[in-house]
Amino acid sequence: MDAAGTLANPGLWDILISRVLPQLTAGALGSLRGTCTSLRDLLDNDVSAPVWAAAAPHLLPLPTPASLSLQQPQEQQRSQQQHAAATSSYTNHVTKRTKRVLATCNVLTGQQQKTMVDACGGAQGTEAGRQREDFEFEYGSSSLASKFTKPGNRRYWIGGAAVLALVLLGVSFVWAGREPSVQPRNLPKQVLVPIPTAQLNSGHRIPLLGWGSFTLQGDRCRDATESALRAGYRHIDTAVTYGNEAEVGAGMKPHLEAGRVSREDLFVTTKLWSNQHARDTVVPALQESLKKLGLAYVDLFLVHWPVTDQHGPTLEPPMQETWEGMQDAVDQGFTRSIGVSNFSPEKIDEWFSNARIYPAVNQIEIHPHWRNDRAIQFCKDKGIHVTAYAPLSSPGNMPHFPNDLQDPAVLQVADTTGKTPAQVLLRWGLQHGGSVIPKSSSPTHQEENLGAVGWELSQDDFEAISNITTQLRYFEGSGWAYTHEGPWHNYEELWNEPMSPDQK
Repeated sequence: MDAAGTLANPGLWDILISRVLPQLTAGALGSLRGTCTSLRDLLDNDVSAPVWAAAAPHLLPLPTPASLSLQQPQEQQRSQQQHAAATSSYTNHVTKRTKRVLATCNVLTGQQQKTMVDACGGAQGTEAGRQREDFEFEYGSSSLASKFTKPGNRRYWIGGAAVLALVLLGVSFVWAGREPSVQPRNLPKQVLVPIPTAQLNSGHRIPLLGWGSFTLQGDRCRDATESALRAGYRHIDTAVTYGNEAEVGAGMKPHLEAGRVSREDLFVTTKLWSNQHARDTVVPALQESLKKLGLAYVDLFLVHWPVTDQHGPTLEPPMQETWEGMQDAVDQGFTRSIGVSNFSPEKIDEWFSNARIYPAVNQIEIHPHWRNDRAIQFCKDKGIHVTAYAPLSSPGNMPHFPNDLQDPAVLQVADTTGKTPAQVLLRWGLQHGGSVIPKSSSPTHQEENLGAVGWELSQDDFEAISNITTQLRYFEGSGWAYTHEGPWHNYEELWNEPMSPDQK
């Protein structure tokens, strides 16, 4: 798009006013100041007045193009006294108008306003001031508004729009820093497609590709949440024990307040920690999470682990009591669906067979080095949706375990499909069953991961990854989920299956 088309684009001015101007600083003004002289050169060029008229009404009350004429006025002889009065009048009008525009935007201090006015030639005695005096001598100096409406004075149009153009140039500095491109480099060109969803047994739908926040803290978590939503994610996963619910909420807030994302479009998951399993503490715990998230309800509330903070021979409080509290949360409208995380098939059968509300989701560890086939098949048979955490094998948190992103089988499939290893792993997870929630704080990686939807692995490629022989659970709970005190004393009791040879 050429410069004229850019300036005439109403959307660009909306961006300038709502998102760029509030970010301007004295440093940004300093960068822009040097462009002023070049802009004034436009006064000597034949710029089409209708172009400026199309752009300027977004900020200044300029006349319509119909009121313009490109005919030059005849030169008039004026006395030195008239010339001096004209120069003074013009200077005052430009200075007042420039300050009014900047003050209206409410983004600059008084000193910064003065800097901008001076940069635009508001002070006398500068080269710009002398150019302005020559201009006044040639065209006269009634009010600024009358000069804009006077036929033929296209230079006034350009002069008035110069301030706007000057600030507009700041987009290249400020906007680029605020909205960095998230298109991954050296990646195959992709067209983002809508994320598919699946229906839960609660009747609600869950997006199959989500974004996880495990280990993210502080501003990093807030910014990553904001960029994930901007990239297109609508399924957001957090938990009490992650310690980042408030930051996740802060990242969602600007999108919700600006209307870029509606609450109904989001699918937000949080989890109940092990010290809040008593029935009368479940709902208050969720209410505290909602306060931090800034939401009236979550879409999914999970029991994080089948353990409590009370070690002993039996699980206390009993899981049936905890589940009563989870059902209370549904009845009171604080969550739409409830489920579990890290629960074995046997524990689900034992505790929930007669539950009034059956678990909608079991969130468990799944990746090519831990396929978790038995749990997936059980949940499929019972109508429980499976969400895979650590679908990329969590190399950042488990550096001593195999890194699926570097597995030869995954790299081979990535090469043949023209996809990245991460996209291949996530695509495998989606085809293996359920939804996936990869964690990434990088906008580039977040958008890269979205490339897992809209295509499928061939059967041969899927089987090549599924046949990775090494199998071991990365998040196996040793030292806290099972201890010598009980109720789960070892791996086998917690997971209701023997430890794999690779685990030992």
